[in-house]
Amino acid sequence: MFLLEYIGDEDLRRIIQAAQNKCEGFNKFAQWAYFGADTIAENVRDDQVKVIKYNHLIANLVIFHNCHTITQALKDLEADGWKLTPEQLTMFSPFRTHHLNRFGLYDLKDREPPPVDYGIRFGSEKGERCHQARPADAVTHLRTNPYPYPPCPVR
Repeated sequence: MFLLEYIGDEDLRRIIQAAQNKCEGFNKFAQWAYFGADTIAENVRDDQVKVIKYNHLIANLVIFHNCHTITQALKDLEADGWKLTPEQLTMFSPFRTHHLNRFGLYDLKDREPPPVDYGIRFGSEKGERCHQARPADAVTHLRTNPYPYPPCPVR
């Protein structure tokens, strides 16, 4: 009965298609957010449920961020005098990913590294090789020695 109604009712098909597109959009977005591994490694149901829930949590947090950012941008446009129509607003999607970097952005330009302690000794066990760095002869030592670290002194 439902199948005949679905075939005969264009509005019903349009509603179902729109809902299906939203679900597929979320699933594609969640799959993009799940970048740590392509498969669930273990066949433990509780662990699988956790992985899926954590993935959906991350996807929903990113969607929340996208919605907040889009809303702020639209409010700024309205404050500047733009008239936004419902047709224009339907073109926005919270499933955008091009502005996101899943691995993070690290700006190291303005950070000062800590001072280097050239007196640090590595490999202090007997028989291991160690290296006490000296800035003046480090380059020369590396050029002349096939193995760059001198033997550790015996204690």
